[in-house]
Formats: sequence, structure tokens, C-alpha cells
Amino acid sequence: MRKCVLIVESDPSVSRFMQLKLEEEGFSCLIDNIGDSVVDLAGQRQADIIILDPDEPMKNGGEILEKVREISSLPIIYLSADASVDAKVDRHEVRAGDEVIDLTKKEFDLLLFLAKNKNRVLKREEVLEKVWGYGYAGKTNIVDVYIRYLRSKIDEKVGKKYIHTVRGIGYVARD
Repeated sequence: MRKCVLIVESDPSVSRFMQLKLEEEGFSCLIDNIGDSVVDLAGQRQADIIILDPDEPMKNGGEILEKVREISSLPIIYLSADASVDAKVDRHEVRAGDEVIDLTKKEFDLLLFLAKNKNRVLKREEVLEKVWGYGYAGKTNIVDVYIRYLRSKIDEKVGKKYIHTVRGIGYVARD
């Protein structure tokens, strides 16, 4: 079954571009250009992840985020051109329960790859290729190091283990 992305973007040309790129990567997409159906779709579990870009004239993005969080734990990628929201380009925030966790870009990319492949055992070599962009080149423990970073930032803060080691193979993300 294809994963579904809910795109919440006020500019129809931008949302269409995002839709085409995501569909090219194998995702199905739902689009909300106004922001009025996000909460309903999240509550009905119509999407697996939400991309929220709360530009005007759309409703307040923070308000949408709060309402979705009240009823759902769907992953949300929150985009904003507002410098007051996030002045650092290389900083990414994720929400785990009530915790807001800052991640580096590479940590975020790794977490996103694990989430897209939830419940699927991933070999270290595949993670290295897909997240870092290069094939296995002998002995490297970069994947293990970044998994440890994610565990220390996410698993330990929320008190639940999401990233599991499959001995001799790699990793799997589970609820």
C-alpha cells in the first residue's frame, strides 16, 4: 500500500509541484490549499504524514498544528519562511508526545527514512546509501553513531524505544 502525504500549502502551483515530486517517488497525495480539512483528514487517518506550509492567506499554522496534535500523532513536517519560527537552516524539530526535539539535518533525514520504512528491517548499507548518498565503502560506523544520536534524543526523552537493532543486519522503526 502506498504511503499518503497530506500537503497543506496555500499556493496551488507549489502544492501541485510537491504532489508531482512525491508521486514520482511512489507516494499518493491529498492536497488542502486552504487548511480547513487538515484536522478532519488527520482524524480519519487519511494520511501517513502531513507537510504543513502555513503561509497567508491560510489559517494560522500553529493553530492547525495544535488541533491536529489534539487528535493525532501523525508526523508533521512544518515548513515556514518566517525567520522567527526557525532562524537556523540546519535545525529541524520533531514532536514526540509533548516533547519538542531539535535534530540536525542528517538526524532528521535518518529519522524520516526510518519513518517512511516503518516496520521494515533496513540493512546498514541501505541506510548509508539512501541517507548519506553513497554505497558501502568498507568499515564505517556512521549509521550506528547517528542511530545512537537519535536514540539519545528521542527514545530516552519519551521513555519508549522506537528504533530497534536487528543484530547482524541493521535497524527497524516500530511504534
